[in-house]
Amino acid sequence: MTDINFGGKIDYGRLEDRNNYFMKVDSYELIKRAENLSVNLRKDKRIKHMAQKRGLKSADTNIEENDFGLIPNYGKLKQQERLNALILSMGIIHNDYNTLIYLKQFRKILNETSEENYKEMLSKECIQTLTKYLDCGYSDEISSEVALSLVMITKGSHNQTEELVKNNFIEILMNSISLQKPKTTEYSFYALSNILGDCKEFKEILIKKYEFFEFLMPYGQWALQENNIELLKGIFYCVLNIASSLKSFDLLKRIWNFIIQFTYIEDSSIIEVILWIFHYCLTSDLSGVNELVNEVILRWILSKFASDNSIIAVKVIGDTSYFDLTQLLLKLDTLDCLYDLYRGSITPTQKFDICYIISNIVGENNSYTHNVITHPIIRKIIKALSSQHSDVVLEASWVFYNISRTAKNEDIMVLVDDKNIFSEIGEVLIDSDSQVVLNLLCFVERALKVGKINADKNHEDVNKVCCLIDDSNCLNALENLQSYRNERVYDFAMEIMTDFFGFEDNFVNFENVPDKFEFS
Repeated sequence: MTDINFGGKIDYGRLEDRNNYFMKVDSYELIKRAENLSVNLRKDKRIKHMAQKRGLKSADTNIEENDFGLIPNYGKLKQQERLNALILSMGIIHNDYNTLIYLKQFRKILNETSEENYKEMLSKECIQTLTKYLDCGYSDEISSEVALSLVMITKGSHNQTEELVKNNFIEILMNSISLQKPKTTEYSFYALSNILGDCKEFKEILIKKYEFFEFLMPYGQWALQENNIELLKGIFYCVLNIASSLKSFDLLKRIWNFIIQFTYIEDSSIIEVILWIFHYCLTSDLSGVNELVNEVILRWILSKFASDNSIIAVKVIGDTSYFDLTQLLLKLDTLDCLYDLYRGSITPTQKFDICYIISNIVGENNSYTHNVITHPIIRKIIKALSSQHSDVVLEASWVFYNISRTAKNEDIMVLVDDKNIFSEIGEVLIDSDSQVVLNLLCFVERALKVGKINADKNHEDVNKVCCLIDDSNCLNALENLQSYRNERVYDFAMEIMTDFFGFEDNFVNFENVPDKFEFS
């Protein structure tokens, strides 16, 4: 899990499950910001004097059990009973100071409680009462404290979120946002984002019913006018969670056109979310999405390779490489960008994505393959074969499998002559996944065939590629594949050894061996 410094968490998923990413707002950073807000007591000098006398700077400071005298036997109540009692008793509180104290204590207990237990601990009446304090009759400080608690609740169990939706929670949040109270609006967007991220099975219905996207657009412009980056993040979280399970190209196109208006923003956290939205759009499997990608957008994404957003930027370029955009990618010097990135300190995830991009490029035609083979990036792909991460090794092996299918004979020989990759291949063949071995055997076989063609053409007795393999540990590795556990690997290796090195299959078919021998 990778933490993002704007209060959210994005799960990058396992490498082999490239589309298993999601976004949920983490309340930790929001709470930390909220703790720095002093209690707004300017409207009531008497209460302000009382707070100063007690040395109260934050409503979470020096809270004692006797502060909740309206709740009988508060000190003896269990956590669950305290949660519900705090909210249900607020109806008889008649000043903002005590209301805020109760809300802060409610959130404090929530913070100490496992998210999975929210549903069991919070009664329906408690939630209904809590949401009433988002109304216009209360100050931004009170309603924002309620909204922050709701961010925590919606981050909890799926069942709790579903219950909230059934109780018109969406309408309540949207009404709260429309009041445009700064902090309340910001936190309400975070809670709304969590709802959108959690209710996947009926997200499309919600988007259509409440016209979410139309609702979000003006607030994005408002956030920019007010230079409120935190509010803009909350809005973008909502867009991100809408984009995470798109089924309509029309909606995708509207999201895409909305997002590209904000690509000039230099805030790293906003860029991160924009890139993730691009990722979801590009992996939506909706026809026509490739038509939305143009040179301007690709240049913008490539420019993020040298930033803190390089991990997701590389992933998005990987998404675009799946489409017929290779010519444009090469025009924009994508290979140079990938090479420069690889030369630095990069993560296994980035190595995987770079190999994925190169694999897609060389999988199209021999012209693109020539560009890769004659570029220094190919040396990095060869080194990736010796990675400690099996996912990276597998993706690198696909590069050489695709090269074996698309490269011209002369490019195969350039790769073999200049890079002599057989030592690396030999190391990988010793103990790797069967798919990795099969991919590399395809390349070895193609190289040997090209070597034989050249030897015949030049009337030479020796296949040069055979010599290169023999001089490396690759030949020993091929021999050892006779004992490999996968039959396809064994058969393929024996075919190569027989056709190019004069070996004979000495395998004994034990099915024909008698169960016992008779001695006379």
